[in-house]
Amino acid sequence: GVHGCGVGEGLADLCPAPAALVSGPTQLSSCGAGAASVAGLSGEELVLDASASSRGGVRAPSYAWRVDPTTTDFAATLNARLAQLPGNTSTLRLADLEGTTFTFLLQVTSFLGRASPVERWHVTRAPTPAPVVTLTAPSPLVVAPSEGAFISASATIAPCYAGGVEAVTFAWALVEARDTASGAVLASGADADMGPALAGALAAASASLVIGPFALEGGVTYDLRCSAAMADDPSAASETMLTVRAVAQPVFLALGSTRREASSAQALVIDASASFDPNAPAASARAGLALAATVAPALAGGAASLAAFVDGLVIILPAGALAAGTTYVIEVTLSKAGLASATETVTVAAVEAAVPEVTVTTDFVVKRSPDRNLRLVGAARAAGGGGGARDFAYAWTSSDPGVLDHRLTPEGRRVLVVAPSGLAAGAEYVFTLRAESTVDGAAASASVRVVMNRPPFGGRVTVDPEEGQALSQLFAVAASGWTDDDQDDLPLTYAFARARQTGTSTVTALTADASLGQADVYLPEGAWAIFAEVADAYGATARASAQALATPAELDAARDAGVREELSRLAFEAKTNQFFQLQGGYAAALAGAGAGARRLQLLAGAEPGGGRRRRAQEEAANGTNATAEAGVPTLDALRKTTMLALLQQAQVNNAPSRSGTELEATALAALLAEAGDVEAEAQWRALEALEETVRRAAEEPSPAAVDAALEGAAALYGVSARLLAPGTAHAAAAYDARAQLEDRSSAKATLDRLLRFTLRGLVAFAAGDRLPGEAAATFDLEGAFTLRLERLEGADLASGATLAVTTSAGAHLGSLALPADDGLRSALGLGEEDAMSLHLVAFGADYFSRLDPLAGASAALPLAVLAADEAGAALADGADLGATGAS
Repeated sequence: GVHGCGVGEGLADLCPAPAALVSGPTQLSSCGAGAASVAGLSGEELVLDASASSRGGVRAPSYAWRVDPTTTDFAATLNARLAQLPGNTSTLRLADLEGTTFTFLLQVTSFLGRASPVERWHVTRAPTPAPVVTLTAPSPLVVAPSEGAFISASATIAPCYAGGVEAVTFAWALVEARDTASGAVLASGADADMGPALAGALAAASASLVIGPFALEGGVTYDLRCSAAMADDPSAASETMLTVRAVAQPVFLALGSTRREASSAQALVIDASASFDPNAPAASARAGLALAATVAPALAGGAASLAAFVDGLVIILPAGALAAGTTYVIEVTLSKAGLASATETVTVAAVEAAVPEVTVTTDFVVKRSPDRNLRLVGAARAAGGGGGARDFAYAWTSSDPGVLDHRLTPEGRRVLVVAPSGLAAGAEYVFTLRAESTVDGAAASASVRVVMNRPPFGGRVTVDPEEGQALSQLFAVAASGWTDDDQDDLPLTYAFARARQTGTSTVTALTADASLGQADVYLPEGAWAIFAEVADAYGATARASAQALATPAELDAARDAGVREELSRLAFEAKTNQFFQLQGGYAAALAGAGAGARRLQLLAGAEPGGGRRRRAQEEAANGTNATAEAGVPTLDALRKTTMLALLQQAQVNNAPSRSGTELEATALAALLAEAGDVEAEAQWRALEALEETVRRAAEEPSPAAVDAALEGAAALYGVSARLLAPGTAHAAAAYDARAQLEDRSSAKATLDRLLRFTLRGLVAFAAGDRLPGEAAATFDLEGAFTLRLERLEGADLASGATLAVTTSAGAHLGSLALPADDGLRSALGLGEEDAMSLHLVAFGADYFSRLDPLAGASAALPLAVLAADEAGAALADGADLGATGAS
């Protein structure tokens, strides 16, 4: 029989030798024994963790800890203590150490008796207390090269640190890279050749390590080191180790249509040129790919192999190869050396008549999440290659007809978009597009099979304690027991969110996505449902909830100072989740502190059914400011500027993920929505923060992040209104949409930049990845502005169009009429099937009349228009479009 590692007599040599790997501080704090406990370092307690050491077999190894007597103070006493430890001590904890210099020795022995080389770990007692670094990822962290990895570190400053809150610096390094299968070392040390992408990521001096797609090589294991040091004393340092294992994915075969009709008198083209190697960057994703195909029954000439008809990643069967009246099953295989291959089948029904060539393509993702819109794009060409998209009538059908009740595109378009409400997890659908020529009536169809991914299942969420005080109590939330029925969907990631138990369905992120299913969180005052959102590697997400109660906190002067000091500490320790949680709760508490001030519902998010509710920004627009009660703080200008500066510090280390962006955007919206005093510096910082949030979220915008970004923009317009109101220091400036927007001390320059950002960036971000023909995206924020984005094809421009902008209440704000001729399409350089977008921003009629410097220009502001191509580059503005009805 076949034996595995360590199974069977005499097969011990099949097992790899164990390897000792130690994590822990290299500097021991000089804090007194009475200091409060800190993870990994408590006063004079030292913690060294060897649990990441490799076993060298299927059973747990033994650990032998000692110290080097030649380089360790009080070595005899310490070795006597270490000799008493049991053999399964993978984590060493030593309190009340005497001396200042230590060299620890660790040898790991497998259950088969094979011993590792001795690992040496040097520790000295620092004159300055060392921070303790913690990672949000498990070790080993398993990732796909195409996904990259995000690893967040934070540091805990020793509680006896005399200098108060000070900055902590972070550094990352590659210790070793080795072949996962053989263990052969590929690179090691500071001079290791690791490629520019990984080297650049490690060189960033940030608590966040962002390893981009394809920076890691499949089949390679990386040992990384993260170090944290006090900025004022780099000798006060700690470090921890993390193993990242990059697992190669199989090649991806992109065929699109899985069933087609074709004329036996025409050539048949099966195009797999969109196929790719997900382990390689886009520039080389098709290098080394090989296509093979077989057909049954055999072709008219007797061939069962299609090798002679393969040209790169395209199969071309000549006219006459198919026999009319016969249905063929073509099996297509994509392969690449060293990777698992992929196989799909295409069914072709051959007919005698000349029929159009019809194809259907998808967005070609490896797995489709039922949480996101499904987008299909059809195409038709007349027999012989003539005609264009406008020469066909299109009709979609589905194997589940009820799915089409959830379509987001009108009938008759070659594009089909289906909302998540119509898609079931784990289900399989077949969508068919029939195209009929409006010239000669010839028709054909093509189908595509779509399988929806199933989200994780089987787990729960807990909160401890279930009740505590807002702004001070840390609630421990944990998600446990989650699994997935497909090992390819691992690893799972976890994010936590909250929603009030009554009065609103808003769901707001509490943490960024992380590989650990636990977090300590701050909650604002109220009764909360706490959600765990558990996602697999392809984005399919499940949710479970528990309840928690945050009791009111009296925000007197002492408590206010304590919260602000805690916010500073969290920002500098790179504890971004807790920073954004506490800042949001702090802003909400301050918003309700003034006499007569309305407590704002500050943090907005997604609502069921895709509906959006907009809050009137009364305090932000009318220039009022609540009068503070005696001794109760409000967000005055200096405090707001300081909080924005801290938010920007936290942004640097925040997770570039959906939930991480939600955290960032909602905290910014909460801070700006408070109607306290402002100054130009705060306005500029807020716009910088908003632009950064939108930039980071553009890859994967979520409804909650979009809502928060829009509300942050609306509040920032309110800030501008107060700064530029008559009688203020910044009122005397004229509007200039093309001004050079670099003067951070000028409230007017910031407003000009905000207007441009709204038109060019905010509209496209809010609308996401809509396709031509999909319903226009409209976002209405009462009292501020209404955004509308329409995506069109070149063919649509030839028909003319009138695009209207209305509020959620149905009020007409403006419209854009496009001329009905091909001249506009040609002028813009668009083909019939090329896409463009029209960004429309309609400003509230009363909004800019509040700004005296803009009063004369307000008539020109109600509707601003920008046309952009698929890459987002500007093509024209309203005047260049030859449009009417738009200023």
